[in-house]
Amino acid sequence: MRQSSAGWKPEELYRLYEDFGFEIRHGSNHDVVKHPKYLQLRATVPRHSPIRKVYVKQAIALIEQLEKLIEAEESDKKEDK
Repeated sequence: MRQSSAGWKPEELYRLYEDFGFEIRHGSNHDVVKHPKYLQLRATVPRHSPIRKVYVKQAIALIEQLEKLIEAEESDKKEDK
């Protein structure tokens, strides 16, 4: 994904989001992607294909944010012990 952000189909992007625990709510022209635990992580994705590069880059950024939030949470749990 990081190697090429071109030529992605909506289904591929949704699968990636779902693999990281995001939920997808389908709208009329766009879909809303959000993480159930970290509600600040959300994005809007158009349904047309292929997906523009900006939406793939946005997915990468959200997944990186998710990873940082999980790391911080795990670090806090270790400190509490």
